[in-house]
Amino acid sequence: MDGQPHTSFALKLALIYLKAENIEPEPARVNSNYLQLGQAVFRPFQPSDGGYVRMRNSGGYQILVNSYNAPSGFETISLRDVMTGQLPPGLLRDRIILVGSTAVSLKDFFYTSNSGSLGEEVRQVSGVELHANFIHQILGAALGGRSLLKVWSDPLELGWILIWSWVGAAVVWKLRSPQNLRLASWLPAAA
Repeated sequence: MDGQPHTSFALKLALIYLKAENIEPEPARVNSNYLQLGQAVFRPFQPSDGGYVRMRNSGGYQILVNSYNAPSGFETISLRDVMTGQLPPGLLRDRIILVGSTAVSLKDFFYTSNSGSLGEEVRQVSGVELHANFIHQILGAALGGRSLLKVWSDPLELGWILIWSWVGAAVVWKLRSPQNLRLASWLPAAA
């Protein structure tokens, strides 16, 4: 881009909230290239972290999102309740408030790692809820020590793949027999 650092919307809001708690970003004690934010240490994202092999835009302190897993997500309040003053006293105090729409017509919905699993209904997350997830993760890590998602080093990941490849090959080698080979050659022909 332009060589200037850019701060995400979620991080900007989290930093404002954390400043009121006397928490400011600083170089991490474990490594000065890492960012310390309260109890959390953010390390720079690498081009081969996780499934992002040879990622081009890997600079900065991007994090893997550990989505908040709740059926309704975060507490929501309708605009009608706000406009008519039907809010419990103090509900909005000392909180980060995001204003956004969850109207399907806006098409501001996304799939996440928690959008649904086998046998569950697939649920997309609205853009405003996605931002709330990001903020929740940053604050949870900085204030409560909630662990951030981490990836294995490349050698450890390669070792894991090789071990399970060897186990798979050993199982296939052990189970080979003329009967199994005959059955395996018959199955595709029957389809």
